[in-house]
Amino acid sequence: MIKLDLVTEETKKPSRPEPESTEIVTATREIVTTSDQTAGASLFEAMRGALRRTDRVDLSGFGFFFIRPRHRAQQTMSLLSTIFETSTDAVITTALDGKIVSWNRGAEAMFGRDADEVAGLSVSMLSPDPNESELLAALSRLKRGSQTEELETRCVAKDGSSLTVHLTVCPIQDKKGRPTAAGLIARDVTERRQVEQELRKSEEWFHTLVEHTADLLVVLERDGRVRYANGSLRRLLGYKLRDVAGRRPIEWLHPEDLDAISRATNKFSRFDPDGMIRLRLKHADGTWRTFEATARNLQDNDAVAGIVVTARDISDRIRTEQQVRQAYAQEQRMNAAESLAGVISRDLDNLLTTISGYSSLIIRQLESSHYEEPTVHARVTETRDRLLTDAHQVQKAAEQAARITESLLAFSQKQVLRPRVLDLNSLLSELDPRIRELVGAHITVLRVADPDLGRIRVDRAWLEHAILGIAINAREAMPSSGTLTIETKSVDLGNESRTQIRGLEPGRFVTLEIRDSGRGMDAETQTHVFEPFFTTRESGSGKGLGMSMAYGIIKQSGGHIDIRSEQGVGTAVRVFFPLSDAMSETVAIAEESDLPRGSETVLLLQPDEAVRGLARQILVMSGYAVLEARNEMEALQLCQTHPAPIELLVADPAPASRASEVTSRLLALRPEMGLLYTCGYAEGLALQESQDEPTWGYVQKPFSPASLAQKAREVLDATPRVKARSA
Repeated sequence: MIKLDLVTEETKKPSRPEPESTEIVTATREIVTTSDQTAGASLFEAMRGALRRTDRVDLSGFGFFFIRPRHRAQQTMSLLSTIFETSTDAVITTALDGKIVSWNRGAEAMFGRDADEVAGLSVSMLSPDPNESELLAALSRLKRGSQTEELETRCVAKDGSSLTVHLTVCPIQDKKGRPTAAGLIARDVTERRQVEQELRKSEEWFHTLVEHTADLLVVLERDGRVRYANGSLRRLLGYKLRDVAGRRPIEWLHPEDLDAISRATNKFSRFDPDGMIRLRLKHADGTWRTFEATARNLQDNDAVAGIVVTARDISDRIRTEQQVRQAYAQEQRMNAAESLAGVISRDLDNLLTTISGYSSLIIRQLESSHYEEPTVHARVTETRDRLLTDAHQVQKAAEQAARITESLLAFSQKQVLRPRVLDLNSLLSELDPRIRELVGAHITVLRVADPDLGRIRVDRAWLEHAILGIAINAREAMPSSGTLTIETKSVDLGNESRTQIRGLEPGRFVTLEIRDSGRGMDAETQTHVFEPFFTTRESGSGKGLGMSMAYGIIKQSGGHIDIRSEQGVGTAVRVFFPLSDAMSETVAIAEESDLPRGSETVLLLQPDEAVRGLARQILVMSGYAVLEARNEMEALQLCQTHPAPIELLVADPAPASRASEVTSRLLALRPEMGLLYTCGYAEGLALQESQDEPTWGYVQKPFSPASLAQKAREVLDATPRVKARSA
């Protein structure tokens, strides 16, 4: 027979024997004891087993004891009651229908309800929804023979606060092993779960951060094999973690970087401070990417126990740096070439002025020679004709050389331009027949014109030269057939576009794009395409000045030119001209007469002896009295000592920066003088901006006898003092 005694803390005497069929009586602050070893063992093992199966329950505060000798019952009852009451866990016994039988102080503290308050009530009141109580569901399973089970559920305290509890539900069985009641042990794990949740959130946050960082993060085992790599592995190198896990990164390392990695590995083995290394890793597509990497040796860190490598992909940065360096080097080369071209063109101008001028004088003299005696006339005529032919050949060669000089001047942006407002579409329409004839019938020419195109202000003649030069280059890229597309449009470039078109300020522009479908160029060729005398054609088949001339003309006109090319696809040359607000502009064209004459006195200031001699001869032939000066000092001396008026100063403004200073000193001594410059390159434009003399002009070298005489007469006629004296 099983005897179950219900003993309170106040019990002093053993309870009287109960019938064989013992019932559990509701009491406050009670603990179940047994004097039957078999039944007690069953209950003890059930409860102890339930508690043993969880590491969340402290077994030190609660237990079951066998009571054998009746004289020890009171002492043991008191001990068990103390343990029951002092347990921090909630210990509850219920009937199988859920009515609460016992409720310890731990339950009072946890749920905020006294034992008297809950006695006889259903344990479902602890659930947020009594109709869906997990506690009643667990008791129902016990009725059906379920053994001790553990669950985690939500409970509600008296004040309405929500608790997360870890619950152990175990059956209390009779002698036949049938459940007659249930024991519930609840531990409040609310704070623990909150901490765990925060920890999970923190882990997820760091995991997301690591996975989505732009840098590659790799953890290596002690033997150098990959244990972990973040999501950047796929983004930067095209691999998944499963592709590289357990393998060594050296498999993707560039052979030339093996020494750097070897040195880095030695540092790790000596536990030296980490440093930055640059290396190249092979992408899944076979290309190489450049990284800057740092490594931390954390092999002694129990949490990591490996080497942590952080690598940043700098491939795009290196590419940009290379482009900047190339662009800077190209700009330096272009600047040097421009300066050299200016110096060369000046020297050539002086030589060509002399050659062309003297050949013109020889031709003029030979053509005017006449002899009366027939025999002499026949011999002289034959010699004269031969000399005339030779002189014409010399003059023709000088003119061809002058055109090369003009191209150099255009490239160096030191050509004298005469800009005016024009419609680019109209200019291209007029040029269309010449372009088609120039490129040949085997090339299709397409025109795409913006009907609302704005006006631009450029030198028309030089712009035509530039367009034809670009067209010729396109023709050479399409030897058999192809398409040449010429497109115009108006664009408004904001600050965003500035980063895409280097050297171009934001603003409104008219663009001209000339595209061909030819062979295209590699990147190296593109860096040299605007350099003078650079050509991809066979030796002797071109001078290599077409693109450089176009570059100089467009830059000097305030525009911008760039080139895009791809081998096998073609080349596109884009030209940007600032939009002009003016609608039209007319230009007066003066006609040159043949050696107009005069009788005034001219002061000729020319450092170059050959040019000075030619200019003196032309002016003398035109009837002028000429005073020669090789430098500023001689010119000042002549101005101070010459007794008669000097009506015209013909000067070579070299250097151009001192031209105004020199002429101002001379004009201060001889204010009656008109002023005529002989210009070989940029002096014309510079003088236009700086000259404040009312009567002045310039003639561009190489000049012909007629052009010098014509310009001298124009300046003299425009000088008020000369005009007044002539009247």
